[in-house]
Order: sequence, then C-alpha cells, then structure tokens
Amino acid sequence: MAERGKLRMQYRPDQKGNQLSILGFGCMRFTRKYGRIDQEKAERELLLAIRHGVNYLDTAYIYPGSEECVGKILAKNHCRDQVYLAPKLPHYLIKSREGLEKCFQEQLKRLRTDHIDYYLMHMLTDVAAWEKLKKLGIEATAKNINDLKLQKANEEKVAKEILEAAKAFAEDIKEKSVTVTIKTGEGGKTFGSVSSKEIAAAYKSQLNIEIDKKKLQLAEPVRSLGVYKVPYKVHPKVTAELTVKVAEA
Repeated sequence: MAERGKLRMQYRPDQKGNQLSILGFGCMRFTRKYGRIDQEKAERELLLAIRHGVNYLDTAYIYPGSEECVGKILAKNHCRDQVYLAPKLPHYLIKSREGLEKCFQEQLKRLRTDHIDYYLMHMLTDVAAWEKLKKLGIEATAKNINDLKLQKANEEKVAKEILEAAKAFAEDIKEKSVTVTIKTGEGGKTFGSVSSKEIAAAYKSQLNIEIDKKKLQLAEPVRSLGVYKVPYKVHPKVTAELTVKVAEA
C-alpha cells in the first residue's frame, strides 16, 4: 500500500475479491491545451495517483480523447496490470449486437489493452434502456452466454466455409482463361488498353463468372499483346490468379 505522510490508501474488495482503492481517478476532466488533452500533465497526474495507491480508473467512450490518453500512459509506463479500468458503454449509441461489439473493440484499441475490468453502462436512466440492452445480450445470464457461444460458433463455421469456398474458387479459376482484344496498327503498335472493367466483362461473357473489378489487383491498364496473370483478391486470405490473353482485334 502506498503512503503519503501518515496517510495510507484504503481498499475494499469487490464481489470477486479484487482490492479496489477507496479513491478512484476520474479521467473526464484532464487539463486541455489548444483544444486537446495536455498529455504530459495528464501523465504526471495519473502516475502520481497510481504511485500513491489509486488503482481504479474511470473513463468513457464519449469523453473526448480520454480513453486514448489513458491507454498511452499505461502502455508507455508499463503499468496496465497495476490498475483496474472502468470505461463505459454508450448504450444510447448502440442499435445492434454488432454495434455493441464494434464499440467494445474500439475501446480496447483506444485503451491499448486486451481486456476491460469493469464495463459500466453510461447514463442508464430507465428500465426500458436496460431491457433493450438485455435483448442485445448485455446481461450475463446463462441463456445469453449460451446464445453468444452459439453465435460465435456459427460465425466461425460460416467464416471457415467462406474461406474454403474462396480457396476452391481460386483453384478452379487458375485453369481457365479469357481473351480480350485490342486494336493494333502498323508494326504491332496497340491502340487503347485493357482495364479491370474489360477483364471482368470478359469473364462474365466468356465463362459466365462474376468478377468484382474492384478486387482485381491491376496496377495499370494493359497496353501490350500477350498473356497476363492478374491477381484477384477473392478473400482477405486468398488471392486467385486470373489468366488474361490480350490479342489483336
């Protein structure tokens, strides 16, 4: 326990036995300079509090710059494991379970941590708001926990199926090719070029295969005759290779 003169920080246990300092540190009103949090001053203040035994830090999603500031300080000084973080969910901004997860992940990123110790509901003023959150699975009932596990398992199964389908598509399409023609003049000089749009159209008309032209990794339009291997980003983890023959019209 930290001391300051004859004073000693006091602690009390939560339901799980974690010893929380009686005095917490509110991170809403860090001093601001030129419209932004004075990071150096905030760091001095927060580290002083931690050295004297404060281990409960309160912040929130909507406190401008607060979560980022706290995350930087804890990461820089390697003291994340010395404190308990208590950010807040802005439930009034949440419309779906996906939105809830997105918000939570953003807070983890801001705070530069892989876990949150106490996740509070910000400005929860009525029962209706709580009932809405319960429907999104925020309450840790056995049913909600089981539903979340089932959802995660299903998402993993679907993601695996999508990945396998992408791999199969890449394997199949590498054996196929399309031909795109361009006009040529005297001495084989070409006129015009072949772009992603023409390649996608050729796969549709010649092989009846839908290609998203935006996923074709063509650095620049093709302006010469020949056979080209064009990378096609089928999936974040799979890049197919399309064979495109550019011939004389």
